[in-house]
Amino acid sequence: SVESDRRVIYDGIKELFDGSLDNFNKEVRTTLKAAAMHSLTGQKAMLPYRAIVWQVLSAFPSALGATLSEDFSDCPLYRRVTFCIYAVTYSFCGLPVLAALAMELGKRLAANPRLAGARAVFAYLGVGFLLAAMADAWGYLASKFPGWIAESSIAEYGVKDWHAVPIAICINSLAWVAAVWAFRPRSRADGAHV
Repeated sequence: SVESDRRVIYDGIKELFDGSLDNFNKEVRTTLKAAAMHSLTGQKAMLPYRAIVWQVLSAFPSALGATLSEDFSDCPLYRRVTFCIYAVTYSFCGLPVLAALAMELGKRLAANPRLAGARAVFAYLGVGFLLAAMADAWGYLASKFPGWIAESSIAEYGVKDWHAVPIAICINSLAWVAAVWAFRPRSRADGAHV
């Protein structure tokens, strides 16, 4: 019967885990889960880069399409170049890093036993607002700032319109570094890559 099978399985588990089902549950939920997740991803982010990019890939055509819109048709070349740099970076680095950060923060909130009911709702909303603010701030820093330089050419300060491109590359490279850090494989203690 089902009950006798269950008893046999429980007795076998107790024998393997120092006579306690709690030890088994703890082992499965901590050590085994961490090992399984590490073997699946081998990185800091919860999901592999490819999985996250597939989720956010729809942003890329719309971002690049914006450079062809009427808003950009009269813009200087350097402004369009800086926006293209931003669009590629945001689509392939910014959004994946923000998605990985959202999952990590959500995982940490879910592990907090004190969060329940309205408190949990406000905590998750807080994560959403934080990530939206980060995305907006990144947009201003990585797109609007170089764009402003490309359009205004602040000659009295020695800044030319073409300086916007190397500035955009430098600022946007921070997102590439963040993506490599979040999605690169972790090293084992012995230094070998997984």
